[in-house]
Amino acid sequence: MSAATDLFDANYSLGLPYFPIKNTGASAALTVGMVVKVDASNVLSASQPAVGVIPTAALTDVPFGIVVETSIAAGAYGTCRVIDGTAAWCVVDASGNIAAGAQVMPSSSVSGAVRTYVASAGNSVVGQALTATTAAADPVLVKLQLRGPST
Repeated sequence: MSAATDLFDANYSLGLPYFPIKNTGASAALTVGMVVKVDASNVLSASQPAVGVIPTAALTDVPFGIVVETSIAAGAYGTCRVIDGTAAWCVVDASGNIAAGAQVMPSSSVSGAVRTYVASAGNSVVGQALTATTAAADPVLVKLQLRGPST
């Protein structure tokens, strides 16, 4: 366990807002803590009763939510915590060193992870890191607050 997951598990319930999702990625499972974006080619419909999502993979991806289930196989349905501006926290995977208090954004080096925010056209903020990380795959507690993309 880490400081991020220990603090989160001890002090916060997941609560709302949750949203049903479908992993529309080609083969990889979505895992807890992954940042996902809406898959524009797989939207809500009569035959798909959940938003299609895939992991963020570029600095300019606009994040939709954070996966809150252990594993959602490709083609399977699950749940994510939506980044909607409410006072919500979530444990997210980091792609490297992040200082506590730093704004974070989607990573381009680790699919579904976050990195320290870099102000540049097209980049979106996922939220603010409340704990620090030192390596890829370290969990970081993030106050979710979507902002962006910047211009």
